[in-house]
Amino acid sequence: MERLGPSDLQTLPLEVAKRNAARQMPRDLLQRNEHDRFVRPVQIKVQDLIEFERLAYSLLPEGYEVIDLSPLCPLGTHSTIASVDQNKVVTTVRNTEVAADSTNILALECARRRRQRSNQN
Repeated sequence: MERLGPSDLQTLPLEVAKRNAARQMPRDLLQRNEHDRFVRPVQIKVQDLIEFERLAYSLLPEGYEVIDLSPLCPLGTHSTIASVDQNKVVTTVRNTEVAADSTNILALECARRRRQRSNQN
């Protein structure tokens, strides 16, 4: 197993997920949707959220840059930057992980931008 690269191991979980998905019935999906809070819509009115965002953006200082982060980050981001056990991170089959803490991704973005600036000078 040690000789296999990460891309070699991606097909096995994909096949397992495919087979598990093929066994699902509509009633199974509905039951999971009713009981799994992670798959249901947010319980806040969109209008309230938009109004809050408008207020927050209006209070930002001049020159502040707003960025929209990806929901994914490179595999190992949380375990390397924040010392979170990799077993507690949702890993994807594409060598990425679900962004659980945006500060880790912001740290990577800051480092990327600093490197980019220093390369320009």
